[in-house]
Amino acid sequence: MHERKSTYNIQNAILGFESEVERLKAQATMGWEKEYRNLQWYGLQNGMNVLELGSGPGFVTVQLFHSLPDSQIAALEIDASLIDKARSLLSDVASSRLRFVQSSVYDMGLASRQFV
Repeated sequence: MHERKSTYNIQNAILGFESEVERLKAQATMGWEKEYRNLQWYGLQNGMNVLELGSGPGFVTVQLFHSLPDSQIAALEIDASLIDKARSLLSDVASSRLRFVQSSVYDMGLASRQFV
């Protein structure tokens, strides 16, 4: 299988890396209540194994972690610099609840049927 690259590259952000991270933070937190209601409507429940695709710097990951206290979350991100930001942001979270996966959504390398 050939490797596909991401369509989003934070390194090319017009505002610069740190400003783009702050924009992503605002985007993730402003509408979380409505977003979470929508996810619940689609079937998201506490206790599920959750795969977050394109987790970026971890701002939605934080929201998922707090909203789903009995769930395990896998945060998948292709960009190593964004995973580093997320790891720093979520450094106090136990590895039994959260794992980071650096990969493309096209070739995740995760066991099938692990996430429902």
